[in-house]
Amino acid sequence: MTSHDDRVRYFEAFHRHDFNNDGVLNSEELMAALQDLGRDEEAAGTEHLLRTYDADGSGSISFDEFLALMEKAGTETSPQASTDVWDARREDDERTRP
Repeated sequence: MTSHDDRVRYFEAFHRHDFNNDGVLNSEELMAALQDLGRDEEAAGTEHLLRTYDADGSGSISFDEFLALMEKAGTETSPQASTDVWDARREDDERTRP
């Protein structure tokens, strides 16, 4: 369960990086929001996270989808939880490389 303080941080990061104010994050905006929250995500990793957590298939991440991602990943104060999500993404990437 996400604490109130974490949810506020996620909400603020989401809206701070929703550059065009359309209520969703594209891959560039998602990467900026993740970096703002202490994640050093590369473009390919961000694309993978977007595809994985874009529940409605819109090609962007709503706040609810972003919250699901961050709840799964944990916070930088919970390194094991966050490492598991990012390691799983990297393993998926390695399996799909030629």
